[in-house]
Amino acid sequence: MNTTIGILSMQKVVNYGSFLQAFALKKAIESLGSDVYFLDINQGEYLPGLEIRKNRRLKSFISSLYSGKLQANQRRKQYFSELSTQFRENYFKILELSKDSPSFFDGVIIGSDEVFHACQQSPWGFSTQLFGRGLPSKHIISYAASFGNTTVESILNYGIENTITESLKNLDSISVRDSNSYEIIRYLTEYRPSIHVDPVMFYDFSDYMGEIDTKDYILIYTYPERITPREQENITHFAKINNKKLISIGCSYPWSETVIPDSPFEVLSYFDNADYVITDTFHGTVFSIKYNKNFCTFIRNTNKHKLLFLLQQFDQENRQAESEHDLYRILMNEPDYSKTNELIKSERMRSIDYLSDFTHTIRV
Repeated sequence: MNTTIGILSMQKVVNYGSFLQAFALKKAIESLGSDVYFLDINQGEYLPGLEIRKNRRLKSFISSLYSGKLQANQRRKQYFSELSTQFRENYFKILELSKDSPSFFDGVIIGSDEVFHACQQSPWGFSTQLFGRGLPSKHIISYAASFGNTTVESILNYGIENTITESLKNLDSISVRDSNSYEIIRYLTEYRPSIHVDPVMFYDFSDYMGEIDTKDYILIYTYPERITPREQENITHFAKINNKKLISIGCSYPWSETVIPDSPFEVLSYFDNADYVITDTFHGTVFSIKYNKNFCTFIRNTNKHKLLFLLQQFDQENRQAESEHDLYRILMNEPDYSKTNELIKSERMRSIDYLSDFTHTIRV
């Protein structure tokens, strides 16, 4: 009889990276002989200043009227509506989110993604469940969990350090995916967590990826409204002089072709087939490294903790852009993946061993 494993992650977020990491972890655990179910995040409290208020949407709408950005905002809203429908009606079914789950599990895994990102605005607020409290299992671990841009300082400012520390005591083992998360765990608990890669990095998606007809393009994979006018100017100029079209996945820009893939796995096909990739996201960088692309990652204040470590971890520090002026220098030089690919193999083995040890433990 198979053991039952619950995964507590961000699988219901409308984001390709969140979906693919959840899918990869699910498949990895199933391959180890367990039945896998996803747990919903319990509602927590809203920390001061991080509340979600409806009137913010009204303020944003009024601001867009006066700034002349209403048309662009409406286009982005329409795109996100279509994307959300695609996730809700098609993608989430692949994860079997509606499958009836047991009331108690042999084990629960928290992760991966930014499940420890306590000091951010989110629909669930500050949920202690994400740190191990109140979960229906005697055996709980985290896997490649991240605090995102939450820092020790922000945790102390909100006065939630003791709550997090006490909640983490419910975990048998702690695994994180970046040095910032490692240092936070060390500070709060004096425990030395393991560092493992995002499941997308080690899982083989080739059986799910199909071929695409599109060629000769630069893939733009960023968060909405992150690309500055100067970055846009440099990107479009680089595309023009290299005779490449621009394709955007994940958000809509008026200066590029916007694509909503038929499946989340087709996103990976677009990465695999791209001539260049420009991104400012964690998973966009992971996909680029995984498929050995010529890529450029823009470093923002909100992503520097996780991205700088990721690039260093896989010997690709020279792909980071601090400003738009770095774009040409980076993309005109082909990256060397000889060491990187060896690191990916090594990290894959470490990750599978960690997960295998957990499933073996709960069987004993």
